[in-house]
Amino acid sequence: MWLALFTRPRVGRLASRSPALLVSVVIAAALAPFAGELVLRRSKLRATEWLVHDEEPRRQPDARLGWTFVPARTGQNSIGGRVLDYAFDAAGYRVPRASEPVDPDRPTILFTGESVMFGEG
Repeated sequence: MWLALFTRPRVGRLASRSPALLVSVVIAAALAPFAGELVLRRSKLRATEWLVHDEEPRRQPDARLGWTFVPARTGQNSIGGRVLDYAFDAAGYRVPRASEPVDPDRPTILFTGESVMFGEG
């Protein structure tokens, strides 16, 4: 409805005043998905937080998810003057200590989110 009421009249005025500009905009909009696809296929993307290869917590490539945390290890990182310990069990789950793995048979509460849910920031 918004497009019909507000955009259509403006596009009509643009077409009558500057048809060459309108044609350029339509061509650019039509080619943009192909250009984006070309760039994405040629670039090797990593997780946005994975800026440095040795950054803690360490990550490893994963075919299904893109990346996962390296399992069975503990690392440290300093953020905002605080030193954080990152411990992961053999399955790659974050745990208080690597010696305390997640027990899948226990009742579970699932928390989802970004860095704050992970314990950063």
